Amino acid sequence: MKRVFKSESIFYSLMIMGCLLAMIGTKTFGQTSRQIDPYLNAGEFAAAISVAKQTTDPAVKDELFSKIASAQRASGLGMASIETISKIDSDLARRIVLRQALPQNFNVGGQAGFGNGGPAPNGPQPGAAGGAAIADFDPLIELIQNTIDPQSWLDTNGGPGTISEFRAGVSVDAGGVLRRTEFKNNNDLLKDIRGDALKKTENGNVFKSSNLRKISLNRLEKECQLLAAEGKEPSEVMQRLAGIYEIKYLLAFPETGDVVIAGPAGEWRTDVEGVAVNTKTGMPLFRLDDLVVCLRNAVDHDGKFGCSIDPRQANFQAVQRFLSSSKLKKKPTNRDNERFLDGLQDAMGFQDISVDGIDPQSVMARVIVEADYRMKLVGMNLEKGVPGAESFMSRIELDTDGNVPPLDLMRLEFMLDYDNVSVTDGKDAYQLNGRGVKVVSANEILDRNGKRIQTGKSTGPAAEFARGFTKHFDDMAAKYPIYRQLKNVFDLAMVTNLVTSQGLDKTCKWNMTYFGPDKNGDLAYASKKGNIPKEVKSVMNYRDIPYRKNGRTVNTKRAIGLSGGVSVDVGNFLRSKDAIKKDTYGVLELDRKSAKPASENWWWD
Repeated sequence: MKRVFKSESIFYSLMIMGCLLAMIGTKTFGQTSRQIDPYLNAGEFAAAISVAKQTTDPAVKDELFSKIASAQRASGLGMASIETISKIDSDLARRIVLRQALPQNFNVGGQAGFGNGGPAPNGPQPGAAGGAAIADFDPLIELIQNTIDPQSWLDTNGGPGTISEFRAGVSVDAGGVLRRTEFKNNNDLLKDIRGDALKKTENGNVFKSSNLRKISLNRLEKECQLLAAEGKEPSEVMQRLAGIYEIKYLLAFPETGDVVIAGPAGEWRTDVEGVAVNTKTGMPLFRLDDLVVCLRNAVDHDGKFGCSIDPRQANFQAVQRFLSSSKLKKKPTNRDNERFLDGLQDAMGFQDISVDGIDPQSVMARVIVEADYRMKLVGMNLEKGVPGAESFMSRIELDTDGNVPPLDLMRLEFMLDYDNVSVTDGKDAYQLNGRGVKVVSANEILDRNGKRIQTGKSTGPAAEFARGFTKHFDDMAAKYPIYRQLKNVFDLAMVTNLVTSQGLDKTCKWNMTYFGPDKNGDLAYASKKGNIPKEVKSVMNYRDIPYRKNGRTVNTKRAIGLSGGVSVDVGNFLRSKDAIKKDTYGVLELDRKSAKPASENWWWD
């Protein structure tokens, strides 16, 4: 080998010098993309990446990585190109290179991806000129050290020069996070997840309980975007937001460009309804899909969304005709009661379901509709409440003459119930204060033509039920996790609207190119879809109320009720007076300092 190099010293010295410049850190390069063109033309992607890494201007560095990634893709190195794209800091630049390099194959639904056009991830990935991947760097390093100024190398002779390998052709890895696991049964799911999660990684164990787990939203977006480029879906840990079941803080770190949510987290299991809940508290985890839906709603609708389940106007008169024509027995049998209720429900028919402000096919839409519907079931005594939150039906009483109160249509709605939001002087840390969710009522009465008339008042059994439900919301949520899921949705709506309304996205230079609204019809996160019903059978019930006169029971009266929704308007709340208040104790600032990102991972403890 030495004889060859002596006889052709000029040629090989120039070649080796080029390799050396790509590997030693003491050399400097210009900051224009033209300087990497020779390496790209020769397929020397490792050398080109080394040039980009040494570039100090962030914008130029992103430009170089973008150009390298495109060249790798053109050479059939799909997986290596994604590894290079992962080095691009700007989400705008990352989106551009993905669109330019792969306008057709990029698929957000987890099928064809950026890397599918090249060789398999574990297979050989040769460069255009054979220089993209080198299995063993030791012979080359030894050759360079023995040939070019041998006395200058630190490793061999104590000189100032250093040299090390720069590996290329490495495929993107999930960074130690879990792979998506199909639901076989709860035990198998947890066993599979736990086995991977317990592997030693920089982050540690995602199942380990943490009082304050932190998630960088923009880093999570980047990881999901790169997975989609490979034709893969977010991992189970990503979908569960690393096990967080309560949001304590929203934090901004302009110095690292991170928008962070933080809260307690730990091990989870899947309950009988298929909901992931924390094993210790039983509280449902936050979901990635809901985060994305709320972010897009914050951008497009200022945090305003909701649902409504409403009776049809034409059916009101049918109900009144049924009530006026029904002859009620003083002592009805169970069969009489069943016939009465069946006739009442047939007269009322179906109610219409509407969702506004968010995708009606999203999982989040299903949550708010289900929470509203099941709140009515509790109100009608079709699902049991908790002490202090008894049903609307149980609260109805006859007047002094033994008459049922006027036929009220119980209108109940879930709404925001935050006291305020604490903020630091630097407006870089926020904390939600208050219960989060409340139930409100507004009585509606029927005129003789079946037309609803809103009274604007909140009195009587409906108001009592709303106050009881609100006061004992935590107990209701412990019994029925759907209400805690609704609280999670409200919390996400609050923090995502704070991100946009307080300009945290701009402060941290986060453009939400993958999680944000899909303005171009491509390259955006695709949340899971489901069939949300457009109508539902009316929630109705009756109650026998004994009427006693002169010490004896003389008659039995019956009562019914219906209607409701979910109404959220975060933007309006945050603009209200004293909605955002300065943290006067300094605790929020101290917690923010302790939560500063310590690595490049998307979650950390």
